[in-house]
Amino acid sequence: MISRGKPDPEIYLTAASRMGAEPGQCVVFEDAFSGIEAGLRANMRVVALATTHTRAELANAGANLIIDHFADPALLPWLGQQTH
Repeated sequence: MISRGKPDPEIYLTAASRMGAEPGQCVVFEDAFSGIEAGLRANMRVVALATTHTRAELANAGANLIIDHFADPALLPWLGQQTH
């Protein structure tokens, strides 16, 4: 369905288009630098997962939030702030 891989934003833009969503309405969850870059280049909000890389390694990647796992207590409040 796509012709260019990450860090090109095509995969995220294609997914948003297929869902009928604007990029600004989307949140990307990524654990790789190329995926974080792709999400940012797609003009989406990006949550970095500190699973493959440490928080320190991800600190300068540009993600809007860094979490350790999907049950991280910082995630739900952050998502709630993004909808207002």
